[in-house]
Amino acid sequence: MDTLPQELVEKVVDHIPKHSIAAASLTCSLFREPCQRRLLSTILVQGGLCSRTHPNNPSRPGKRLWRLFQLSPTAASYVRAVQINDDTCCDGCQWLDEDEDLLKALQLIAQQNLIQFLGIRMRNHSHIDIGPNAKASLLAICRCDSFTQLQLEKAPVNIIDWAGPSLKEVQLISPTYAEDPSFQVTPVGPPTKLSYLRVLDICMDYPEQILSHLVNGTRAGTLVGGLKELVLDAECADPENTKEFPRLLAECMDVVEIFSFDCPEFMPDYSEGGPEHLKAHGLPDFSFFVRLKALNLSFRNSSLSPSDPVLWALHRLMTFSSYHPRLESVGLFLRQSISPDGITHSPNPEYWRKIDEILFDRQKFPNLKKVKVEFAWEMSRRGPTDDRDQIEPYLTRLQTEGILIISSTYYWPSYRRLLWWYDVMHDFPAAAY
Repeated sequence: MDTLPQELVEKVVDHIPKHSIAAASLTCSLFREPCQRRLLSTILVQGGLCSRTHPNNPSRPGKRLWRLFQLSPTAASYVRAVQINDDTCCDGCQWLDEDEDLLKALQLIAQQNLIQFLGIRMRNHSHIDIGPNAKASLLAICRCDSFTQLQLEKAPVNIIDWAGPSLKEVQLISPTYAEDPSFQVTPVGPPTKLSYLRVLDICMDYPEQILSHLVNGTRAGTLVGGLKELVLDAECADPENTKEFPRLLAECMDVVEIFSFDCPEFMPDYSEGGPEHLKAHGLPDFSFFVRLKALNLSFRNSSLSPSDPVLWALHRLMTFSSYHPRLESVGLFLRQSISPDGITHSPNPEYWRKIDEILFDRQKFPNLKKVKVEFAWEMSRRGPTDDRDQIEPYLTRLQTEGILIISSTYYWPSYRRLLWWYDVMHDFPAAAY
């Protein structure tokens, strides 16, 4: 066993199931370091309990982590991702600021300058949980030259400004905005230029401030001026939220190559008004997306909607200008949400024929290679059923061209963030503390 090349050992470790990594590290000395590297590549810090609500038994999740780093001085250099879940105690909880061991561990991780990902999930959109001590440790991680990915859930969008120019990918889930001056920091280095931005659950308390911050930030230039991929989940957004979208899209529509949009659930009635009516809802106009290579549109099909959601997708496709040579793929994701009466909108031949006509236009889309239509049925209702027979007769040109894909799948109604075109950012086995 001792004669095995290290490269072969690492390949073996890569194929060990996540739940067996810890046990595998104890089998022999040859496996110890590769297993520890994989196990400690992601640190998951579960929320603690503050001394205010639990004066006799406050929880300090950083104690074990700091003890590990003391026993194994090289362990901190294995960490590439840290996820902090600050959502198990009370509003205004200060456990993160009180956990001195955790803050020391985060500072040690930052000193290695190898951390790539930081995730923060907060409770009830509260930002007062991050005290001055916690801010200093998180700021140290964000300022690392190796730091490239940030995920914020119910956390202030202002934290983006803590990072240096190395930050490239940001995911925001139900973001908020901190007006507290203590969240403002002095920028370092050149302005941050994101290449990937994903915004989910846009039920914002401060939609104008949040989108304005993404456009302007606190430093010269825009955060989104260099975006290559943009994902917007507006399913839960109301009309007031979506009116802010054009400000964001205007800053990046001439550089974005991949755009995924989950349409608002309120679904405007397209039977009334023309293009100006559509623009009033802040919906994307693709005539200016000159570098777009992949487009993914997700929408819900329910008889409760005032109009057929396929008409919404049709209106979006009609906004393309006369020539888009870069576009290679289009995805239409239709969530079949059954209403209490058990019905949805039936396929409208006219709408699907028009979609077939638009996307088959080789003068407009000379390099289009794939059109995917996917139906997702609620797991608790029915399906997945094969809906090919319902729409395939109306997509004859795309079918003849050999670029049409039709499929069906399940989804859970409670999981609103179901976006089939998105791969999970991280799939590491996490060490929990």
